[in-house]
Amino acid sequence: MAGLQVQVTSTPYLEIVHHWYGWMMGPYYPFEYIDRLPGVNSTEILIREFARPYEISVDDDHPRLTNDPAALRSMQSFLANHDIGSAKSRQKALIVIHPGPSWPIREWPRQNWIHLVAALRENGFEKIFQLGTNSHQSLTEAKAPEIPGTISLVDQLTLPETIAIISQADLFIGIDSGLLHIAASMQIPSVSLWGPTAPLLRFSPRKTRLFLASSAPCLACHHRQPRLHWIDGCPHDILCMKNIQVETVLQACLQALQRGKP
Repeated sequence: MAGLQVQVTSTPYLEIVHHWYGWMMGPYYPFEYIDRLPGVNSTEILIREFARPYEISVDDDHPRLTNDPAALRSMQSFLANHDIGSAKSRQKALIVIHPGPSWPIREWPRQNWIHLVAALRENGFEKIFQLGTNSHQSLTEAKAPEIPGTISLVDQLTLPETIAIISQADLFIGIDSGLLHIAASMQIPSVSLWGPTAPLLRFSPRKTRLFLASSAPCLACHHRQPRLHWIDGCPHDILCMKNIQVETVLQACLQALQRGKP
């Protein structure tokens, strides 16, 4: 972040750090948008909702990301050391997963991730890497779940390296998170799991074919008023996420892997 003169963000969790960001990096601009305001329901995809008050015209698709060349070379070398060639010559599919941490109400149970990874390996997909960090911006305590059967890269990659390895994947599997948005921006096939938030208010319909949700009656409560949750509170014991079945996710993953990268 060195050298930035202006920090542009909508993050509400900085509190006293707000002062230091302003002192070190210049003016601090907290942007508001409908999804964050009390007593208001979202009615359109977030990127449009965010841009409209500032008179910026956007479509509903994710912008394309480009790789940092050095990070891409580093990750390609890393994958080669794990017997994973380039996408064009690859004999073994590369799968990356991101189970969290995030808000607890967005997470899929760790045991389900364990069963999913085991099932993927039984189907011949053994190159599965877990991404993430043992921290979360809005939580005082958060730790990425350890998923046996994966090669853990938790807390081992820079952001450019994380983007680079996602760009090389044949499939991204994850919850509603920033890494899922990176996968969309890199045009990587993705299977994602949704509960308190609605994918059609976050992603273009072109991206949501393999976005999965349960049939919980309180689904997408984040977009209802009054909200039933806030980060870690749920009166229904996070039923929306717990009711997503492992077999349903597995079949979506196998379908995505069979179709291959676009």
